[in-house]
Amino acid sequence: MYLVMGWCNDSSTKVVAHYVFSPGDYRALSSFGEKDNLQKHHVMRTDEGTAMTFTLAKKSINDYTKSLKIGQNIFLTLAYSNHKDFKHHSEFRKTIKIKL
Repeated sequence: MYLVMGWCNDSSTKVVAHYVFSPGDYRALSSFGEKDNLQKHHVMRTDEGTAMTFTLAKKSINDYTKSLKIGQNIFLTLAYSNHKDFKHHSEFRKTIKIKL
């Protein structure tokens, strides 16, 4: 499973791609020398909330990323936390099915 996590504060943002080995065991692709397929990303916080956008390449670039196809159904999990520690448990989480 592929996991993209991002955070922001008033002065900086961070978006990191991870690979999930098992529930609770996820590691940044860069931690084991792999590239991610994030092409663009942006995180913005306003008084109304936080928005994160990212673009993934359609073609897999290694064993840890997946190829994506138009019309394919995937599950997207959205989560929220007040902590920027990526190992911290999220306060809110929701999974939705989307069609590319």
